[in-house]
Amino acid sequence: MDTNPIAIIPVNEENIKGILFVQEYSSISTKEFGDVSVYIRNMFICSGEKDLLPPYARFISGIIESPSLTPTASRENLKKDANFEEIQNILEDKILSFLKNPANSEIIKKVTESHCSLIKTWSLQNYDFFEVIKNLVTFETSHSRQTLPEYLKYNKNRIFYFKDDIGKEQLKLFFESLDLITIDARYISDEPFLNTYADNSIYNIEIKSCEEAIPLLLENLKTANETESLKYIHDFYKKKVISVYLVELPLEDLPVFYQYPKELKLKIELEEKMISGEIPLSLNALIRKQIKKDREKLTDVIYINTKNPLIKKISQIKDLVKKDLALELVY
Repeated sequence: MDTNPIAIIPVNEENIKGILFVQEYSSISTKEFGDVSVYIRNMFICSGEKDLLPPYARFISGIIESPSLTPTASRENLKKDANFEEIQNILEDKILSFLKNPANSEIIKKVTESHCSLIKTWSLQNYDFFEVIKNLVTFETSHSRQTLPEYLKYNKNRIFYFKDDIGKEQLKLFFESLDLITIDARYISDEPFLNTYADNSIYNIEIKSCEEAIPLLLENLKTANETESLKYIHDFYKKKVISVYLVELPLEDLPVFYQYPKELKLKIELEEKMISGEIPLSLNALIRKQIKKDREKLTDVIYINTKNPLIKKISQIKDLVKKDLALELVY
């Protein structure tokens, strides 16, 4: 056994005996467990048998002995017959009973902390397992690492998440200005887990990506009194073929909020692959030409915070050359 187990699940049935170990650490990117060593009538048959445990139990290993199992002719593997399925069901019942037992709540909490990303992924394959761990797994948020009940209590049953690195700090800052927390959902299973959680909740949970939520949140923050000086700022950015909105953000220190186009992520990824050499050199010129062409079609969105002291000061500049320079620097 490679690591020290954090919990032990005994198995003592008429046709199977053994022990299952909840392992201390495992992740998809390093090492998975989810296997057992098998003995039949005290004779070793095989190790690393993964099919006896449920697919989501990749944080468990074990040793079992069962006279019901049948070895193959080579006596190195097991026949997948009705007895094999029966042992599968017994082991899954043992695992779920252990996880559902309130007396094991602290252990289960440690399990979810140790295997958080892995558990999110595999829980999506099994509803019973999802129900056991859905309120225990944690997400990185703009405040701290939190469970979903903790997060939803603060956010009033609203989930706002981001999936990309592009503009994430601006997103966090923007939502913080509205006293809202964002969830970092960049891991592959985070978004489907969040959607499954919301769909199966007894509460009416609103869930949106940050990009989807921003226009809706800003609808009530648009500047009511658009003066001539503010109109000049609006038109300055509009000349850059940018969608411009004048808003009054609660966070006065933020002069401008820039919303990156969704298509920009792919363009940046392509550029990074060209730099790293993952894309053949012969294709670089063609791809760069296409990126430049596509970039010109992207619609940038910029929100000008009219409550910001810097924006107020720029709006009062009489010299248009200086005003344009200041606005360019802000952009």
